[in-house]
Amino acid sequence: MLADNERQKIKLEEEYRLEIRRQLQEKPEKKSGRSQFWAFLNSSFGLWLLSAVFITGIGAIYTRYQNAREQDSKKKELIERLDFEISFRYSQVLNQLYHLTDRNPKAPLLASNRSSEEVRKTVELLNQAPSGNSASLYPEFANMGIPALITELRRHLQDEDERQKVDVVLASLTGGVFENVDFSNVPQVAGIILDKLMIGRWKNSYFYFIDCPPSAPFC
Repeated sequence: MLADNERQKIKLEEEYRLEIRRQLQEKPEKKSGRSQFWAFLNSSFGLWLLSAVFITGIGAIYTRYQNAREQDSKKKELIERLDFEISFRYSQVLNQLYHLTDRNPKAPLLASNRSSEEVRKTVELLNQAPSGNSASLYPEFANMGIPALITELRRHLQDEDERQKVDVVLASLTGGVFENVDFSNVPQVAGIILDKLMIGRWKNSYFYFIDCPPSAPFC
C-alpha cells in the first residue's frame, strides 16, 4: 500500500512538472525594452515612421541651408550695389568739380568764368540725394545721399576693420573736413575727397577720377 502511495506521489509530481513546462513553453518570452524597440523599428510601421522622420528632418535642414545661402547671396549683392553707388556718387562730384576748372592737363585751376561758390555748392552735393543734373546708379538709392548710403553699407559689413574705416569716412563727411578750405583751389578740394572721404573699396576704374591719387585728382 505504501509503495502504491509513493508511486502515485511520484506520478503526480511528474505530471505537475510537465504541466509547468508546458505553460512555460506556451507563455511568450518577455522581451527587454531594447528588444521591443528594435522589433518596433523593424516592423512595417516602424520603418515607415523612421523614413518619414528622417526625410522630414533632412528636408528641414536643407531648407534652412538654402535660405541661409540665399540670404547671404542677397547681402553680398546689396553690399556690392552700395559700393558701386557710393563710387558713382563720388565720381559725379569729382566730375562736376573738374568741369569748373580750365581743364589744363598739367595744373587745372578754377576757370575764369566760374566761382568758388559754385565749387562749394558742388561739394555740398556729397550730403544730398541726387537731383537736377545728378542721378543715382541704382533706382532704389535715388532718395539717399552718400552719408545714408555709407550708413546702410556699414549695417551689412561683417569685417570690423572695414566698419572702422567706414566710420572714419562717415565722421569726416558729416564733420568739418572742408572747414578753412579755399574753394577756389579746385584740385585741393578734389584731393580732400579722394584722401579723406574715400577708402579702397570705392576706388575702382569703372568711374571717372575715383582711382586718381589725391595729389593729381583729375589724372
